Amino acid sequence: MRRRYVAIIIGGLLALCGCNNQIVTPNNVSPGNVSDSAIIIIIDEAEVAEFRVQPPRSIVFSKTVQGFTQVWLDESTEGDGFLNNTETFSRNGCPLAGPPIQAGDSIKVSGHLNENGQLIADTIWLLNVEIDATDCTGPLPLTPDIPVASTPTPIAPGAFLPLEPKKYRVLPQKVSWQIQYTDEIDIRLDVDVFNLDLFDTPPDMIEALHRRDVFVMCYFSAGSYEDWRPDSSQFSSEVLGKDMEGWPGEKWLDIRHLDLLAPIMEARLDLAVQKGCDGVDPDNVNGYANDTGFPLTYDDQITYNVFLAQAAHSRGVAIGLKNDLEQIPDLLPYFDWILNEECFTYNECDQLLPFIQADKPVLVIEYQFPPQEFCPQANQMGFSALHKNRALDAYRTDCQQLKGQEASQGSIAWRP
Repeated sequence: MRRRYVAIIIGGLLALCGCNNQIVTPNNVSPGNVSDSAIIIIIDEAEVAEFRVQPPRSIVFSKTVQGFTQVWLDESTEGDGFLNNTETFSRNGCPLAGPPIQAGDSIKVSGHLNENGQLIADTIWLLNVEIDATDCTGPLPLTPDIPVASTPTPIAPGAFLPLEPKKYRVLPQKVSWQIQYTDEIDIRLDVDVFNLDLFDTPPDMIEALHRRDVFVMCYFSAGSYEDWRPDSSQFSSEVLGKDMEGWPGEKWLDIRHLDLLAPIMEARLDLAVQKGCDGVDPDNVNGYANDTGFPLTYDDQITYNVFLAQAAHSRGVAIGLKNDLEQIPDLLPYFDWILNEECFTYNECDQLLPFIQADKPVLVIEYQFPPQEFCPQANQMGFSALHKNRALDAYRTDCQQLKGQEASQGSIAWRP
């Protein structure tokens, strides 16, 4: 729907379009409209999912466009406030104050990359906004033929409007499950869920599990580079950080570079769809809390993890949060379960309870404690817990079986 802005009545004149003599349109980007940068990046059209109104302000796209998921306004500190250096225009070239951007708008962007690889907007055009004027040479005369548009609905700070999800399978809170990445995969086990490696698992194995109505989670690392993966050549050297201690051939990723990482992760999600995975288990999504070699922040991680969740759901694939306990309060709405390693070992299981309270599964693995030391508490807390070898081979002890309960206490549904 095209929005038409006119303006506020000031002294008998409509003053929204207090424009310059020069009309700027999406097709005449000039050097004067962009800040000094070696590269000018033009995004011809992107749909707005959210305008984040708390500094640093940014516009989140509803889907990845040319490798970008959002654009930041060019703002600098001035006293106690911020000076906005980004120019905003209507489709027909009138300057707009604000900028008056809201979810559902269609925008064109001319910008540049900052030192962190973020896309900074020099100029934005609202392609669905036109000013009721033949030109923008000055204030418009007040006439009864020109309607006054309503103020755009503000978007709450921090609100994140997801991509339109496709239908995907949803797990009950209690499930029986197996996770196996090494040795010969034994799919004969009578469980509700199998967690298998995305790259190593052939589609016919997933098909065989589906014939028994088993939910298949496909594992991949979203926060690290693994030099043995078939797509390892796609990772630019600038996103490769420190080695992951104890994991040869693996390095942390600079998740701030969504422009470089999003296409790789989206291709992996596409592979999950092609193979028939019901859900994905992206690992190493708490880099901000580790020594990655990059100054990653809490917000950097939230942005990246929400991107992963939206990208999965838009493909009809469920997604779980892996560890990252500190961010559960912010990420709970976006993820369908949590898979945690060793919460009993590190005495942090209480942090998982929001998932239980939201009727979402909590999958727990313990390696060190023998089952009899943690299973009673795991069962009491409502967790679906396993004792596993660190090699994640076929061995498993299911805490629910130790308690003598049914392995599954629900059935797999569909969402939405």
